Amino acid sequence: MFISKRFLKYLIILVILIIPTVVTFNDCKLYKEPIGSITAAHTEKMPLKHGASDQTYKQTLTIKLMNTSDVGNSYKYKNSYTTSQFATTQYRKGQCVFLKMNVAAKNGGYGENGLKIIGQKYDYIWAFMISLLVCLLFAIAGRRAVLIIASLSMNLIVFALGMQKIIRFKDLGLLTLCMTSIFIVASLILLYGFSKKSLGAILSSSTTVLMVFGLYMLIVHFSGRIEYEYIDYANISEPIEQLYISSLIFSLLGAVMDVSITINATVNEIMKKAGQSTLPNIVKSIKGVSNDIMGTMINVMLFTFVGDEIPIYILKMSNGYDIITLFSNGAVFEIIRLLIGAIGIVLAVPVSGFFAVILRHKMIVKKGA
Repeated sequence: MFISKRFLKYLIILVILIIPTVVTFNDCKLYKEPIGSITAAHTEKMPLKHGASDQTYKQTLTIKLMNTSDVGNSYKYKNSYTTSQFATTQYRKGQCVFLKMNVAAKNGGYGENGLKIIGQKYDYIWAFMISLLVCLLFAIAGRRAVLIIASLSMNLIVFALGMQKIIRFKDLGLLTLCMTSIFIVASLILLYGFSKKSLGAILSSSTTVLMVFGLYMLIVHFSGRIEYEYIDYANISEPIEQLYISSLIFSLLGAVMDVSITINATVNEIMKKAGQSTLPNIVKSIKGVSNDIMGTMINVMLFTFVGDEIPIYILKMSNGYDIITLFSNGAVFEIIRLLIGAIGIVLAVPVSGFFAVILRHKMIVKKGA
């Protein structure tokens, strides 16, 4: 019976993984835009031009139409790409691409039909990745995966709606406060229900974010104006300072919430097992847990920001920027983001410990009692 249940579980997971991918791979007829499948790709290496470092390749593609009234027709298409694939793309057999017909040759159209590839069809790739995530969640977390998916979906919806409002720049500070509150409260209640553990994590996360925000504003007040115009996405017509502060708050939310729920869950488990405990024992347990998570959480933030900025920094350095110029201008904002996040992680430990103890003060006994 145990084996059959396990077999059924993995069969359902396999079906969840395969069906969305297969359906989205074969949904070309649902699109109005012409879609073609590359049935053959012949690639030829071109002679390297004098002084050039990027090798050029020419491709002859055979593309079969998968929808529209001309479904089934095949066309030849010429494509070129470079080794770096900067502003160029290498295509392979089996890929599905969006097409445009009757495009003038001067605008990139090829052949009598003016065929032009305008992008690759990615929906089946997204479907596979999302399905894989869902399958892994159910395989590891079981029924709790439903709560995790619900929390993630809700946050994405709130984020998408918030972005629409941010574009209009109506009271950005209030919008950031509302979004932050929803992220913290709704996420933790969805995942952990109405309990002292979730209440402690909500109070801890909110307090820590407010403390970090206050600290940042205090530093800015005494250090003078920050040159926000050096941010890569800066636009003089936008409230770039408010946008940057909003991004600071959102970037530290996840780490602060994680630390808060970990500390509150630790104290909760101690009380559940022991019934009562002394304050020194609780503090010792919190220190032990915090020592295990702080270093890794700070490194997670470091690698997240570094990984996000590596392509931009490499491109800038290859175009004559030196490392000192990078760090004295645009990179300073990522350093601030990292430091603010790290401070938030460290501050979340004592703040979470404080609320965890306050919410369970009746279960704490004096030493020697």
